[in-house]
Amino acid sequence: CELPLADAALVVAAGGGVYSLGGVEPVRALADAACGAMCGTRPMVDKGLIAQDRMIGQSGKIVSPKLFISLGASGAMHFTTGFERAKFVLAVDQNPKAPIFDVADVGIVGDLREVLPCLIEEFKKLKT
Repeated sequence: CELPLADAALVVAAGGGVYSLGGVEPVRALADAACGAMCGTRPMVDKGLIAQDRMIGQSGKIVSPKLFISLGASGAMHFTTGFERAKFVLAVDQNPKAPIFDVADVGIVGDLREVLPCLIEEFKKLKT
């Protein structure tokens, strides 16, 4: 269910760390499992992996979902301004010192290849 960013209660963002997954398909799978919208950082847009109209941040869209999930984004200020009105922020990054953890309500330090399948599975359970 690819929702418009403005209407989504849940938004999943792909950052540069998603490269380790071999593409954005696992991120899309999480957004689908959670019935949310997918977006990304400028580097992901520049690489052609995320559409320009789905870029979050200072030069992109500003969103205010109930839940914002940041995957593999370090948390540069020009990105975090795009979701500062989110009610709850969950961040996953393998760098424990990443600035994203300063703005996240919950942070998971870990490898996306291990964490993302678990998140997808848990959201699928919520749908049944």
